[in-house]
Parts: sequence; C-alpha cells; structure tokens
Amino acid sequence: NLVHCVLADTANDFRHLARSEVAEVAEGVSLRNLGGSSTDAGKSNPIMSENICGLWASTVPGVMALYHMGISEHQRDLRNSVMERIEPRMGLLGVYLSLQNMEKVLNELVVFDDRMMENLLGSSKYGTAECMTNLFKAHGEPEGHEIVRELSKGVRAHNRKAETGEGAEMNLVEYAFANEPRFKTMFDTQLTEEQQNNLTRLSTFVGSAVERTDNVLEFINSLRN
Repeated sequence: NLVHCVLADTANDFRHLARSEVAEVAEGVSLRNLGGSSTDAGKSNPIMSENICGLWASTVPGVMALYHMGISEHQRDLRNSVMERIEPRMGLLGVYLSLQNMEKVLNELVVFDDRMMENLLGSSKYGTAECMTNLFKAHGEPEGHEIVRELSKGVRAHNRKAETGEGAEMNLVEYAFANEPRFKTMFDTQLTEEQQNNLTRLSTFVGSAVERTDNVLEFINSLRN
C-alpha cells in the first residue's frame, strides 16, 4: 500500500497540474483521444492519473482487512479465510495496474514549459515572501518572519488602492525597498548575487531541488539496471 500511496500522490500532482486553469502538463494519451469529460467533449482529462488515484482509494480498505487477519478470536481461520480470498490479492492487483498506468503517463507526459513560466511569473508579485523570510533568518534578523508578514499585508493593501488609481502596483520586493530599511540594508550589504537573484527572479529559488531530483532518478535507474 505504501508503493500505491506514492503512485497515487504523484498521479494526484499530475491531476492538479493538468487542470484547465494550471495547464502545465498533459497526458499524451489524453491529448490524442480527448473526450475525457462526460460534459466537455473537447477536454483533455488526465485519465491514467485519475485511474491511479481511484485504484489507490479503492484498495486502501484492504489494508485494514489484512490487519484484522491478525485477530483470531479463539478460532482458526473461519473468518480470515473469507478475507484471504480478497486480500492481499486485490491490493497487489491494484498496485500492478497503477504501475502500468504510471509507466504510460511518464512515457508520454507532455510538459508545457511556457505555461509553467507564465504561472511562475504570475505568482512572483507576492511569491518571494518565503525566500525573503529565509534570508532575514540567515542574516541574523530574529523578527524576519514578522517583518515579511507585515510587508505582505502592506503590499496587498497598497495594490488594492492602486487598483482604484491611487499610485502604481508594486511587488513584494519593491514594496520592501520602499518601506523597510532593514530589508534595503540587508539586500545592499549582505546578500550574495545568487540570493539577490532569488528575490528578484522566483525561478531561481530552487535550493538543492535539482540535485536531489537527479540523485533520486539516478537511484531509480540503478534499480532498473
């Protein structure tokens, strides 16, 4: 069930990334066939990922059945023999089917890089808050979290006024430069070029994610070979 859970979690990510308002990935088979929705004939639903999540949810109760087999209640196998006709067979079958579906998904996964960048840029107005908080903490500012919280509230209030014509819109970093001297001092005197880029270009704020992903893929490939 743990393997099935990992498959379902990955498939669920693909489901959300394939939503119409996100549209960062698509399943190749779904793009070719369309008709993945009973109400929208032109929709490209992630059918395989949907199936994986549904299979996992269907087999989860079987895990409880396996645990219940450990209770004999002073009997031999009168009760357990009924459950053994179902589990773990159905659970194993579900994992097998989900592994097959996930292989199809990964082999034909379509990634829309431009759409990913568009979504990333769309969230950059306020999305640098986490990076800003981490940098305040890294450079010894004990009130970093509270500073960024107040700045985030302030820039949202400022932009609501800007929508009615009172001034120009600002992102979080621009607002911090204009309203928080501690941020300006840290940015100008303490941050490296890479850290400055992380604040101004959200696409660079990835930490060790790339290296860790490569390590995971390398490990998986070593198992397959």
